Amino acid sequence: MQNQIQRFNELVGQRLTLKPITDSDYALYASLYGDDNILRYISPALDSDSLHKSFTSAVKLSQQDTCKRSFLVAVLNETDEQTGILGLTVNQSIKQIEVGIIFLPEFQRQNLAYEALQILVTFLCNQYVEYKIIAEVNPQNRAAVWLANRLGFRYNNVSALFELEKQHKPLWG
Repeated sequence: MQNQIQRFNELVGQRLTLKPITDSDYALYASLYGDDNILRYISPALDSDSLHKSFTSAVKLSQQDTCKRSFLVAVLNETDEQTGILGLTVNQSIKQIEVGIIFLPEFQRQNLAYEALQILVTFLCNQYVEYKIIAEVNPQNRAAVWLANRLGFRYNNVSALFELEKQHKPLWG
């Protein structure tokens, strides 16, 4: 158990490995964060200049020893194909970690997002027991709501966030 969230190393699952984002991941980042359809429930797509700035910041933040915000690339173990990006934001003062995920359309509906979040959330629950884990999900995004519920998150009407019920945490490892 650790007090501050540390920089991530690789997390390996059955079908996926989660790797810290690097300079070589720009094409994946741009294809996800530059696509209005993929981001329709999250935010407007970024223009070219904003994409470059956002990506540079994502890589820099992910390489810091103490993690306040980090991005992990989900890669298929068998083919080394990039499938999506997981993000997390740490609020140290209230001991809270927000997780999020975005996958390329061709890798959706294969339970890969479930496996990726299962790997990350289980790791966080085991390493950072005192932290609350949350997800902000647009209620119109039925797939994301289903995924959050399947992973053991429950909607909190007061905060309007999904909060992980740790007694129902997913198991990985």
